[in-house]
Amino acid sequence: MSSTYSPYTPRIIDGQACIWLQGYGYHPAKQVKDIELGDTIVFNYGATGKVVGIGKQTAKTRVIVISENGKEYEKRLKHTGYKAVA
Repeated sequence: MSSTYSPYTPRIIDGQACIWLQGYGYHPAKQVKDIELGDTIVFNYGATGKVVGIGKQTAKTRVIVISENGKEYEKRLKHTGYKAVA
């Protein structure tokens, strides 16, 4: 049985969870359940968005509202997932 590595699985670098961002490299990350208002989310290629709201939460998911380039987007994310945070 062989094990495979997924780039979506966080790696521990210098004692902090980091995820791989396309065109950017490894970046420190937080679990979605720990993201708070005012956090800055970093996307692939270094694009950023600010968390301006936290919406409906269920047992497994959470909706966060991100302001990016003057627009607001809602993203439904699993609590156990990771997002890069500046």
